[in-house]
Amino acid sequence: MSKKKRLAIVLGAFAVVLVGAFGAVGFFFFSVRLFEIEGPSMEPGWVDGDRVVVNALTTDPRPGDVVMLESPQDDFTIMKRVIGVAGDEIDIDGFFVMRNGEPILADRIDSADGFICFEEEIDGRVFRTKRDPLNPTTDSPPLTVPEGHIYVLGDHRARSNDSRFFGTVPIDRIVGTVGEHYLRVTPRDPCER
Repeated sequence: MSKKKRLAIVLGAFAVVLVGAFGAVGFFFFSVRLFEIEGPSMEPGWVDGDRVVVNALTTDPRPGDVVMLESPQDDFTIMKRVIGVAGDEIDIDGFFVMRNGEPILADRIDSADGFICFEEEIDGRVFRTKRDPLNPTTDSPPLTVPEGHIYVLGDHRARSNDSRFFGTVPIDRIVGTVGEHYLRVTPRDPCER
C-alpha cells in the first residue's frame, strides 16, 4: 500500500473519531443540563444550594418523577415532583393528598426542625416529604389534570409554591427530569436517611 493510501486511511479514521467525539459532546450538551437548587421547596431530598443533573430529553413524565420546569407564574425555573398526569384526579384535604380517589401513601417517620417527616409512595416510587404540624397542606378541591398537563407539588409541603396555587402545568414547560446530585453543599436534612 502506498504512503498516500495509508495517509488517507489514517486521516479518514481520524475524521470519523473527531466527528464521533463532537457528536457525543453535542448530544451531552443538548440532553443534559446542570442546575443549582434555590429555596426550601424540595426538602428533604434537595436543599438550597444543591446542584443536580437534569435529563433535558424528558417528554413523558410519570407520577413520582422530579422535574425542572418553567413556573407558569414568573418563568423562573423551579423543581417539583409530579403528582398527577393527564386524566388523574387530584384532591388535597389537609395532610392528605388523594390521586384518583386513593390516598398517596404517607407514613410518619420522624420530627425534625419543628416539622413532621413522612415517607410517601407513588406508583412504587418512595420519597420523603416535610410538613408543618401547625399548618396542614393547603387544601385544593378535586381537579382532573387536563391532557398535555401535569400536577406538581414540592416535597416540603409547607414551603412550596406549586399546583395548589398556580394550577396544572403544560408539559411543554418541562425543562427535564432531575437525576442525581452532582454536588451536595449542605449536610443531609434531618428527615432524610
